[in-house]
Amino acid sequence: MLKAYLSMTEKAWLKLILSFEQWRLLKDMLHWVFEEIPSQKPFDYFDYQGIRYYLPDESFSNSTAIEVSIGNMKYLDFAKPENPNTAALNELIATFCRPERADLETFKMSSEWNGDLREPYNQTRTEQTAKKLEGLDTPTKVAFLTYFEVMNTAFLEEFEELFGDSKETPRYQDGTGWLMLLKTAAKSPLWGGFEKVCNQPARIVWAFMLDDVLDARQEMAEYEKQKEEMYASRNH
Repeated sequence: MLKAYLSMTEKAWLKLILSFEQWRLLKDMLHWVFEEIPSQKPFDYFDYQGIRYYLPDESFSNSTAIEVSIGNMKYLDFAKPENPNTAALNELIATFCRPERADLETFKMSSEWNGDLREPYNQTRTEQTAKKLEGLDTPTKVAFLTYFEVMNTAFLEEFEELFGDSKETPRYQDGTGWLMLLKTAAKSPLWGGFEKVCNQPARIVWAFMLDDVLDARQEMAEYEKQKEEMYASRNH
């Protein structure tokens, strides 16, 4: 829609280069263009320097817990109002957008096949890829960033019970709290340790954590109710 509004050809659009400060200014000026942001993938993949990078599926449905956690840490680093770190955007993209795994055909035949074509998340490879993505065109970066923001906002709203009051000052300003959530989950014998939690589907891990929180809240409410009933019976 924005490309059409600016009357830009496909060739001119792909050559468009804006700093992210310029992008934010343009987005503010044309806020009505972004009122209905699509929640679906802007594209399945993008090709860059001879490598095809696949995007994650909608709603983080094929993303692991560590991807979502690291991705949010990178996003917080990028989106700092006072001093945004534009390099963190490349790291965010590299966290989620990855090449096809080398053993794809074997993986498809295994019991672990989950429909994800991307190679497994690896911190070292992600850091290396992020440096390569520095020269990726701005429209592609913006398209993924918008896709991530919509998807992530929905995820945060769905599991808001786990994130506390947004008015409270976070204990960890750099987003480390995302990893601390996984650390807490790893204490349960259900998962078998921190590394295994990290590699589980994000939605399953957060759903289980949310269920634990709701169970604990219900138990506390029942305990308080029993205390009130006991107190009332003693005073009659």
